[in-house]
Amino acid sequence: LVHMAEKPEFKAVYEPDLLDGVVSITSNGRRMKTGGWENALYAFDTPDQYEDISLKWVPYYAWANRSLGEMTVWVRK
Repeated sequence: LVHMAEKPEFKAVYEPDLLDGVVSITSNGRRMKTGGWENALYAFDTPDQYEDISLKWVPYYAWANRSLGEMTVWVRK
């Protein structure tokens, strides 16, 4: 699961080589770590752990023209 940071910092970046020019947005965020509960019967018995990540937001029409990597359409606030 990916979350926006508590106080996100956004930066617009013009990418002239992507579809003859697209503005993407980068911001800081957090990703929930999926491991770490091997010794617990249920996942809710352990506190959630997160790692800081950089998020890249692209216009939806340009999603198929991106480089390799994960894609999330919906992001928790």
